[in-house]
Amino acid sequence: MIQIRPIRPRSFRGETLRQEVERELRNIGQMWRRDLKKTVKTWENKPTFKVSVKVDTPSQPVYTVRVWTDNKVYKWLDEGTKPHEIVSVFTSMLRFHEGYNAKTQPGVIDSRSGGEYGENVFKEEVWHPGVEARNFYETISEKQRAHIQKKLQKRFELWAKLTGHTVKVVRTFY
Repeated sequence: MIQIRPIRPRSFRGETLRQEVERELRNIGQMWRRDLKKTVKTWENKPTFKVSVKVDTPSQPVYTVRVWTDNKVYKWLDEGTKPHEIVSVFTSMLRFHEGYNAKTQPGVIDSRSGGEYGENVFKEEVWHPGVEARNFYETISEKQRAHIQKKLQKRFELWAKLTGHTVKVVRTFY
């Protein structure tokens, strides 16, 4: 005799799925943070990078992973600056070196040795040529995009396997 029994999944527990998604998003945020730290590994005054995960609406969750720093210098490098004048305000003269080797490059998630070189120069004002945007966040986003999709898909599949449900990630927004 053949006995047939239906396979019934455990009751759907959205809270468990939400916790799994949040856990994976924290992991993803930490990956971003590690990449951002690579861009400042040779800096003397390294900025602090923070990670937060937020669920915007509990009924239909919209998840946000935010990785950021409040460091102005990092923002100037990431976004770039326009050419501008620098005028001595608190002292009679500005002091700087003849040259500077940049520690970072546009589109590269890394930092190398560099810094100022040459003789000291003293001037009341200078015309700064501006800083070419490094686009660290954009570069990391391009690097991580496919990886994020795969990691979330695996997390959903693990949850589905443990609970007897099926889940498919249709689209991830950035």
